[in-house]
Amino acid sequence: MTPNPLNIRTGVVRPIVCYRSGWAIIKDQYWLILGVSFVGMLIGSAVPFAILLGPMMCGIYQCLLVKSRGEQASFQMLFKGFDHFAQSLIACLVMVVPVFLLTIPLTLVLWARMFVLMKDAANRAMDPAQFLVGFVPFLVLTMGLVMVVSLILGVLFMFTFPLIVD
Repeated sequence: MTPNPLNIRTGVVRPIVCYRSGWAIIKDQYWLILGVSFVGMLIGSAVPFAILLGPMMCGIYQCLLVKSRGEQASFQMLFKGFDHFAQSLIACLVMVVPVFLLTIPLTLVLWARMFVLMKDAANRAMDPAQFLVGFVPFLVLTMGLVMVVSLILGVLFMFTFPLIVD
């Protein structure tokens, strides 16, 4: 018995075709998928340190994978993500812990910068606009750095939850 040869297709990815295919898959149960996604993200973000985010993401992807196989999804599938609790928790912690480790010292530095500027403003009767000019660029830089690190980790772990479910 010979193994099936791999069918490798080359070419350009057409985003509009991908969106149309995705819409064709979910359009009959669009509101259910939207509700599952909304409730899953709400529950997942309600508990600190992303403890429930992993199982909720797995539940959302469970619904999407069922739909991609042509079957009917149900709201109860959202909670089937808890079947993968340990794996999804580890994945979430690997994604979230580096962001926390970056955010905590940056927040402390940001507060220190703010207090130094406030002390200088009080000593020199500084105009509030001057205070903002000294603080806002630092705030934007700090927030931008956290967002870039979060984005990079999100891209690196993009397929984690669908693979855990599959």
